[in-house]
Amino acid sequence: MRKNLSVIASILLVIGGSLLWWVLAQRREDSEQAAHYKSKCSTATDEHVRQYNEWLQTPPQERAELPFLLDADGKTKTREQLWQEQQARLRADLDRLAAGEITAPPSFADVLYGENWQAELSEYNRRKDQQAFVFTGSMVCASVGGLIYAWWMLLRAGRLAVKATSGLKRSFRRWRGTAEQADQAKPESAEVEDVPKEPKSGEQQDRPARLAKISVRPVTPSADEPRRRCMGSLTQRRPATGAREKTAELKSDEKSGDAETPAAAATQCQAVCEQSKPIDSALNGDREKTSELASDEKSSDAETSTAAATQCQAVLEQSKPIDNALNRERKKTTELMPDEASSDAETAAAVATQCQAVLEQSKPIDSTLNDLTQQVSAIREYAAHQQDRLEKLQDGYDWNIIRTFCLRVIRAVDNLESRIARFKEDNVETAYLEEVRDELIFALESSGIEQFEPETESEYRGQEKLAEAVKEKQGCDDPGQVGKIANVIRPGYQYFINEGHVKIVRPAQVRLYA
Repeated sequence: MRKNLSVIASILLVIGGSLLWWVLAQRREDSEQAAHYKSKCSTATDEHVRQYNEWLQTPPQERAELPFLLDADGKTKTREQLWQEQQARLRADLDRLAAGEITAPPSFADVLYGENWQAELSEYNRRKDQQAFVFTGSMVCASVGGLIYAWWMLLRAGRLAVKATSGLKRSFRRWRGTAEQADQAKPESAEVEDVPKEPKSGEQQDRPARLAKISVRPVTPSADEPRRRCMGSLTQRRPATGAREKTAELKSDEKSGDAETPAAAATQCQAVCEQSKPIDSALNGDREKTSELASDEKSSDAETSTAAATQCQAVLEQSKPIDNALNRERKKTTELMPDEASSDAETAAAVATQCQAVLEQSKPIDSTLNDLTQQVSAIREYAAHQQDRLEKLQDGYDWNIIRTFCLRVIRAVDNLESRIARFKEDNVETAYLEEVRDELIFALESSGIEQFEPETESEYRGQEKLAEAVKEKQGCDDPGQVGKIANVIRPGYQYFINEGHVKIVRPAQVRLYA
């Protein structure tokens, strides 16, 4: 719909502009023409009126002896000179006559402007009205087209603004999501529980004394305490699982990246996984022991809970080197992935640059080939056109030669037939002339020129190309015979080219019924 409106607006603008240009050109032409004639006849009209009034005031005898329309030499002006002067004065005063500024005397208007000055004035007024109407129509078309085009442009600009705003919003959301993903991708620092320090030798010696002074109340450990501590150790080992997942992803992208680095990373991760298997088994054993301790909670004492805590702490101490190794492998993996992505991006950019360079280099060649193809096709079309023209010219030239030669022979045959007819009226032997005539007719027939005669009593209408009717007609009593061929005065000749294609060398002469 919007495209249709733009097309309609363009059509209206073109029509309005064309009509406006035509009106302005007509007005400029009329003004230039009027200025040209006014420069020649600026004061001629008033001077002519004054001379005419003076001539009217003279006696009738002087007016008869001294005509009014005289040239500079005192001679009577010719009709051509009078007509040119009248037309020049009329062209110079047309605009003022149309505006009513000049009112020529009725007896003098025909002498001043010519006999047809009123018709010229009416034509001038009609042309001015037509120009005013066309000017109004052009302004209406141009205004409507301009309004439609302006509305279309505003709508287009609004749509572009909405698209730009939505694009900026999407870009901002994408950038914000990328930043959040980058923040979430940062490895969280593992929470490390405080490990109680081993007492020194001096502290071990002073410990019984302090215990003697302080009354210690045995605390019964809860059922979830060993499980919570062991689950804390498992929580600390969760980054190892993430490292294994990243290693698996790295193996899946091994085809597009560097072959040596992912293989080495995979080998190191596999080794770390092998080292972590004893720790997993130890943790499972500790978990079983913790469950047993929880089941025997009622019968255990403070020493049993202390021993379980000590064992969990030892397990955590043993798992720290493995966690550190997994953290190092995780860092290497995260560093390796951006390097591979950057190398892939650089490779893709280099390939795209090379393809663009090849395309840029091939553009001149493509344009040259297209130009050559167009030139060759134009040359072929011109050659075919010239060949057709040459064939037509050759056919016409040959036909003119054949027709001219045949007409000369046919004229000789006509002369022989007229002589034979005259000699037969005088009872003179015409056998030799008839033989010559037959030989000429046979020569024409052997060259493709055949003699023909239209059928008598047939309609002449439709046979105008084959026969021409003479002015003298033969009378008849039957009205149905009117327009039919009465007799053949002179046979016709036609050139046989092929079946259904003949050319008339000379039409036959016939007489019609009237």
